[in-house]
Amino acid sequence: MADLFPEFAAEYRAAGAANVIPVETLSVDAGVVAAWACGCCGEVWRCAVFVRCICKTECPSCTARHHPTLTESHPELIPFWDPIRNDPFLTPERVEGRSGARAHWRCPSCGTTYTARIRDRVRGKAECPSCTLSHAQSADLLAREEDVLRQEWHPLKNGDLRLDQVQMRDQRRLVWWLCTLCGNEWEATLNARLSRTGRTKGKVCPSCKGRGVDLS
Repeated sequence: MADLFPEFAAEYRAAGAANVIPVETLSVDAGVVAAWACGCCGEVWRCAVFVRCICKTECPSCTARHHPTLTESHPELIPFWDPIRNDPFLTPERVEGRSGARAHWRCPSCGTTYTARIRDRVRGKAECPSCTLSHAQSADLLAREEDVLRQEWHPLKNGDLRLDQVQMRDQRRLVWWLCTLCGNEWEATLNARLSRTGRTKGKVCPSCKGRGVDLS
């Protein structure tokens, strides 16, 4: 560490008796929790050597004044943080939102786990890959089936709600449809109508389906 990060080594030495291991013997991936004396404000703080070297963490006091942590700057991303797969020393309360370190994320919507740089996640450049793909597929499917869906959109029972106001991936919001073949009315989510399988409840008119009408 002393050779690769002399500025970190200087802060390690400045902490004095708080550290008992000679800095010259420490490698950058050492798991030792060490004390560091900030060269700017003088505050002594503790952090694992490998976290300091690999994640480039800085003095928490100086960081709070100049660069807010992920928790402070983007609290909406905390539900996506994977506390199980991420190193215990790498937490939203310690890492900066601008950090280039890779972290593990877990989508609360679909459960997909993936890795992405923290700053990319903050900038919206690393969304859940599964949801992104699903959204793109749904958007393409909606574009192809929009005419049929607009024809079957119930003109009265949905009130002022329009088709373009309904989220494609919403699996809870039921809306009304009116079959153009038999006049039957039924409730189903837009997500169900866009399903790729005909077995999905509500995808097609249940009355026509029950009578064996070819709806392909």
